[in-house]
Amino acid sequence: MIPEEGKYLDRMYDIPFSFLIDTGNLCNLRCPYCPTGALEPGSKRGMMELDTFKIVLERIEPWARHLEMMNWGEPFLNRDLVTMVRLAADKGICVNFDSNLCTKPFTESQAEDIVRSGVYSIKASIDGTTQETYELYRKTGNYSVAMANLKLIQTTKIKLGSKTPNVGWQFLVHAENEHQIDTAKAMAKEMGIFVCFRPLTILDNKLHPSNMHKNPYVQEDWDFRYNLEFEEALGDALTYKFLKLRDMRPLWSPKLPAGVSPVCVQPFNRVVINFDGQVVPCCNCYGDEFNLGDLKTERLEDIWNGQGLRASREFLLNYGEKQFTGSVCESHYCPPMPKKHLMDPAVSLPFTREGAKAASQLPLYRPATKVLWAEIKKLCSVSAYVLRKYLTLFYDRKAVSDFFVNVYAFSLREKSQRLP
Repeated sequence: MIPEEGKYLDRMYDIPFSFLIDTGNLCNLRCPYCPTGALEPGSKRGMMELDTFKIVLERIEPWARHLEMMNWGEPFLNRDLVTMVRLAADKGICVNFDSNLCTKPFTESQAEDIVRSGVYSIKASIDGTTQETYELYRKTGNYSVAMANLKLIQTTKIKLGSKTPNVGWQFLVHAENEHQIDTAKAMAKEMGIFVCFRPLTILDNKLHPSNMHKNPYVQEDWDFRYNLEFEEALGDALTYKFLKLRDMRPLWSPKLPAGVSPVCVQPFNRVVINFDGQVVPCCNCYGDEFNLGDLKTERLEDIWNGQGLRASREFLLNYGEKQFTGSVCESHYCPPMPKKHLMDPAVSLPFTREGAKAASQLPLYRPATKVLWAEIKKLCSVSAYVLRKYLTLFYDRKAVSDFFVNVYAFSLREKSQRLP
């Protein structure tokens, strides 16, 4: 239940200029730590239709200056991606997206269409410089296809004399590929693109933590730009709505209480839209239970300052004690903020009803059995992926696997008992 009064509940917020539209939550890869790649349930699957995109674009156009066109899926699987990018770019909106670039080998004609679409930035997700290291995480991916497509887009941009897209390479680092960092830097320099290295979230015993994980990580120290002449020219030559790209910053970020993840500023300064037009609080919301409004049928103004998002902001700004705001941010689990209240037990986790009951019987969850069953029932159901991801931060991988086997067996018994 959402409270009638609150310190911040009645505050209205200006619609931000930063938007994210997920063009589809399907992917050709099977990355183990991604709910899409792991084929986990909990969220409706599909691709954004062109007609839906046109409706959404019309609703956000008055405010949109920056648009990220991907979240839970591979954007190039949407056959209308280039058309969508062109529609947004033609309205003066700065468009960017990340891609694994290995859905299929691009032809020269397709590369030209991508460059001419007006997309500002494309970043390739390629974690390694050989197929052997690349496929350790990018399961079912083809390194040769990804790298060939990356090179083709860059060479096509040069051939056409285009200032965009800004082509980049993101390399997620783990113990088995960190020895290839210098090779990747040399390859990026040769292509004239930027490359950035980020630590891969380590969730099991196979991809061991690298030196990057073991030492203090400063993001700026791992960004290498070999295309400065491009950026200097771009800042002078291209002006989008209201401001130059080089000056683009979030409009405003609130000062959030201790214990709140930095990513939780998104309900204040970013609009996140799923492939079906549903608006959710932030890009980490995986599951249909986070939907707060449908842009196919509702105005953006009504959703942005609607009851759902206002309640989420109220919860985040007053984080600490239980508030019972009824907001999706307080009621549902998300990885960046597993503890919904400061006083929650360290191992108090969200379960399905069946999972919680089964967990209370397992040695793995002896610390959690102190949490009353009445309290556990208040916690929201989440996908097995989200639960597994959180548990492996604290417990041995085999223990977590045994837990899921027991929960599955318990749910089958419960189901059989309900059958006539």
